[in-house]
Amino acid sequence: MSIFEVQSGGLENVGSGLQDLYNTERDIRTALLGQDADMLYEYFQIQQQKNSGFMFTMEKDDEMRFTHCFWADATARKSYQYFGDIVVFDTTYNTNRYRMIFAPVLGVNHHKQTTLFGCGLLSDESSESFEWLFKEWLKAMPGGPSKMIITDQDPAMTKAFANSPEEFEAKWADVVQKANLFSNEWLKAMYKIRERWIPAYMKHMFSAHMTSSQRAEISHSFFKKYVSLNNSLYDFVTRFARGLSHIRHNEYDLDHKDLNEKP
Repeated sequence: MSIFEVQSGGLENVGSGLQDLYNTERDIRTALLGQDADMLYEYFQIQQQKNSGFMFTMEKDDEMRFTHCFWADATARKSYQYFGDIVVFDTTYNTNRYRMIFAPVLGVNHHKQTTLFGCGLLSDESSESFEWLFKEWLKAMPGGPSKMIITDQDPAMTKAFANSPEEFEAKWADVVQKANLFSNEWLKAMYKIRERWIPAYMKHMFSAHMTSSQRAEISHSFFKKYVSLNNSLYDFVTRFARGLSHIRHNEYDLDHKDLNEKP
């Protein structure tokens, strides 16, 4: 209404009220009901026509319901080529009308800023869905898989452990014995994959000072300025793209300063 007021020279010249805008939006949503996935597909096709470096995949189930989606533009793929040593993957952010899970794949650039390597929308958090997403993501990324992937498993448990593997092994055995947890299946499973979550086993790997998915959580709070639970899939993706352009502008700005200012 503020825009209409400026354009027409006053509210009295607009010719409609705020409720009219709400009603129009409602009518548009009703008219587009059931066509959201098709609109998203068309949007991705247009992006691909604009730039052949844009890649996307969409999947439907046996009942022709939209279930999986992955997309990455040319900038995201190029960023992975330079900064793909370590990747942060987080799925705590589901902001759209259908409660689909939004799964961004993130990293850190040469300015210590968050950078995007691709995005996914999933209908569930099953292992099959994540396997599909990672498969499609790796297809789109140049240079093969990254050296380290950080997920959103609670990092609090890692804080309690020592900096050397030998000390960890000794303390783990001591705790298990004192608490009589030899038969605890979850602890057994966690011990088998200790190289994946105990910092002492990963000291030799470059991680850009990231030890948890906190970077993903920070980016979530930023993108919430642009998207909401009321968004359709098409709205969500286009609004997300607008937020992403702001993040990338900040990177370009720092690149400019690096080139033109003295250290």
